Amino acid sequence: MRSRRQISLISLILALSLLLTAGIAAAQDGPVPAADGEVIAEGFNGPQGVLVDGDGNVWVIDSGLGGESDIQWISTETGEPIDANYGDSAHISRINAADNSVEMIATLPSIHVGTEVIGGARLALLDGTLYATSAQGIGAPESELPANFGSVVSVGADGAVTTVASTWDFEVANNPHPSVYDSHPYGLEPGSDGMLYIADAGGNDLLKLDPATGEISVVAVFDPIPGVFPRPDYGGEMLTDAVPTDVVFDAEGNAYVSYLSGAPFVPGSAKVVMVAPDGTVSDYATGYTMLTDLDWGPDGHLYGVQFGIFGEQGPTPNSGAVVHIHPGEAPIVAIEGLSFPIAIDFNEAGDAFVAINAVGPPGSGAVVAFHGLAPGEMMEEGEEEEHHEAPHWSYEGEAGPEHWGELNPDWALCSAGVEQSPVDIPTDTVLNPADITFGYDPTQLTIVNNGHTIQVNYDPGSTIEVGGKSYELKQFHFHALSEHTMAGANMPMEMHLVHQAEDGQYAVVGVFINSGDANAAFEPIWANLPAEAGDPTAIDGVMVNADDLLPGERTYYRYNGSFTTPPCTEGVQWLVLNTSISLSEEQIGDFTAIVDGNYRPVLPLNDREFFLTSPAMEEPTPEPTMAPEPTATPEPAPETLPETGADLSGSTPVWPIWVLVVMAGVIVGGFVVYRRREA
Repeated sequence: MRSRRQISLISLILALSLLLTAGIAAAQDGPVPAADGEVIAEGFNGPQGVLVDGDGNVWVIDSGLGGESDIQWISTETGEPIDANYGDSAHISRINAADNSVEMIATLPSIHVGTEVIGGARLALLDGTLYATSAQGIGAPESELPANFGSVVSVGADGAVTTVASTWDFEVANNPHPSVYDSHPYGLEPGSDGMLYIADAGGNDLLKLDPATGEISVVAVFDPIPGVFPRPDYGGEMLTDAVPTDVVFDAEGNAYVSYLSGAPFVPGSAKVVMVAPDGTVSDYATGYTMLTDLDWGPDGHLYGVQFGIFGEQGPTPNSGAVVHIHPGEAPIVAIEGLSFPIAIDFNEAGDAFVAINAVGPPGSGAVVAFHGLAPGEMMEEGEEEEHHEAPHWSYEGEAGPEHWGELNPDWALCSAGVEQSPVDIPTDTVLNPADITFGYDPTQLTIVNNGHTIQVNYDPGSTIEVGGKSYELKQFHFHALSEHTMAGANMPMEMHLVHQAEDGQYAVVGVFINSGDANAAFEPIWANLPAEAGDPTAIDGVMVNADDLLPGERTYYRYNGSFTTPPCTEGVQWLVLNTSISLSEEQIGDFTAIVDGNYRPVLPLNDREFFLTSPAMEEPTPEPTMAPEPTATPEPAPETLPETGADLSGSTPVWPIWVLVVMAGVIVGGFVVYRRREA
């Protein structure tokens, strides 16, 4: 049984945003993306969702503009009945990867009421079929709503729309509180069980839908959260609604659900909760603001979209952001300066596609691409994360290293590049002094077997500094045998620690691993080595510090190279430590029993030099151990990346009286609905 009563607060955000931003939006000449983004398509009417398919096409669903047909609705501003108009003006469009041309594929119902428009919400692909959440159902149980209001639909190749299930009908049949009936199916995600999962922003619950039968069931109900106004429908308590906006899953079947939080959208009141397979709900990450979407990046990190921040002068222009979401932590900004962003999705290369101007004048909606935000090497084969049983490339056979450049035009550098990695380190190379400043902090162990290596994803904040430039540690992973060689010989393993600077440049620290004594610092990782490929897993209560994994002596060889897996992007600064570390034969065997032979053979040095960053020390001769070849590390290195590492936790605006009055009016108006219906 569900235990919530509310009008749709996703509607309130749209109404309030339009009310407060009419002057700002009208003054904008087109979309206002962050500086490093590329607008790939525009002209949308309130975009709500984006979806990248396997061919790299970007699908967009928007709210539309209403229509010519009349319908009686309920004003979320006054709570009074109001005349509205509707029609099939919400569009599902495809931005073609080849040339960014936009093709309208299908239409959905859209309702224009007062200052708000509600239409299409989100898209999902399941077994080759495109699904969408459509419009809102609200009113009395006997209300006759137009087709596909409060529904999940499928979209055929010819654009034909077919009703799969009505969440509105489910609401009418199952809502235990007749004070209000409201279903606004919003977030939509396929599960590994072949079901579709719906974050119902009107119903405050997570629903499961069998697309074959149309049967709907409740997975979890989301309780109200602390608010700033007394709510009559919650016994006068200072509470507001959760307003779930999206859902994603991890490999264990846990669902992660973003909360927008109800009006007045106090900064820091939104959060992400985890819903266990048994329906138990617990906090995962708190302190966020107006979360509207979630998505896993190919780097294994969870990303969220923050719609914006309301300050003393109303909504702060371009205050939307894409943020990293980490368990128990406040948001860390990945992209800032966005104009009312609403949704995000990634392609296989780690490029992020963000829908902006979810509210604003007709035609102001756009999709902005941020190239290389969550690149493949950070999840290395994260490109294959959902398809590891049929990887696009491998370390042997027809998909092996000698063929990588032939498998994909974007991987041409794997064959034609002149600064490729790994290399055989010349024995007469002068070492760099140990001038890397390591600033590593402990991180919760988040580990993934991505089908090509075993990787540990690192929480933000840990850095190295080289030549006065700071690089943040993103992840580290392992190869067996080593990728780099010394005097033509491989060592048993090599560890790569992948870092990224704010300007997008990458620096990778390579560490040779020899066979020797057991290494206790690796035990927390080795005790949790995932035997099968899957999604990243956060290990509760287990912390690791990359600094503990490094040798005490940190002189190194420095050269310019590339990532060692497709797309073999060049422009990577390599820092290969001269001093190796050891693992016991048993520890090495534990790794190679899961992943072995994941190394790329060495490439020609060509005209490259091994550089010094400061006065040279003497020239020691390193001692290799084994023999054969090396391995991998991918990710497209963009020319520019949006700034990372900014912290939103300190940006809490003061709420002026006029804003509170406006918001209170919106909420109190909603309560009129309850009292009228209860009467």
